[in-house]
Parts: sequence; structure tokens; C-alpha cells
Amino acid sequence: MKLWLQIAVALSLSVGGVLGAMAIFHRGPDNAPEDKFRFVSGNPMLTDGMALLVQRTTIQLSGIEMNSSPDALAASKAYLAQVGAVNCYESADGWSCSAIEGRNNLAEVLVLSGLARTTSSASKQLIEAEEFARTNGKGIWRIAR
Repeated sequence: MKLWLQIAVALSLSVGGVLGAMAIFHRGPDNAPEDKFRFVSGNPMLTDGMALLVQRTTIQLSGIEMNSSPDALAASKAYLAQVGAVNCYESADGWSCSAIEGRNNLAEVLVLSGLARTTSSASKQLIEAEEFARTNGKGIWRIAR
């Protein structure tokens, strides 16, 4: 197990299984520059700038662009309120966040629901999720069918 994960698990266990209200940062993979890889955990909120805010860290999820329509914003905020705490990792490719409970990738869920669309930097998995949403008329793709 990577050292940063061991530290996060140990910290989590030391506060009764809940990371609580503090942000946790780590170095990332061995030999990685400290400023290039970070980890933060907490309850996400959607900012006015269409990014997530987790423990005072602004996070733009890699590979997606949020839909700014009022209905999509309301649905995205409702989903984020329901999902609970998330773990977010920054890597050379950008930020990725997953729900602690259920481990769902937030970007993938938002794209599958038609609440976000992929960008040119999207992974194959996100592109396939967008194709599913488009084919099934989810969210923003409901009218475009």
C-alpha cells in the first residue's frame, strides 16, 4: 500500500472512521514533486464557476465541462449533496474525485446523467459515458435526440 494511502487510512481510523472537516494533502507517488500531486477529502459543493469546492480546494474535474443550464445546475447540486464525502486526487492529468461510499467517479456519473459533457482531454471511459447519455437521451441530450 502506498505511503500516502497508509497515512490517510491511519488518520481516518484515528478519528473514528471519518476524516472530518480537515483537508489532507500528500506527496503522491514516490519521487513526485510535492506541488504536482495532492489529495483532499470532504463534502463537495458546486461553485458558481462550475468547479467543485472540497475543503477550501477548488477542483475542476478532468475531462468534463459542467452544463450551466439552471436545471442541470440544480440536479448537479442535488447529486453532490446526496453523494456525501469524496476523495479527490490531483495527478498530471488533472483532478479526479470518487465518492467514498460506493466509490463512484463523480465525472463519470455527471457525464452519464447528461449533466456534463466531455472535453478534448477526456478519457476513453468518459467518452463512452457521454455516448451512452447521448444515445439514451439523458440530461442535456434529451432535447438533442
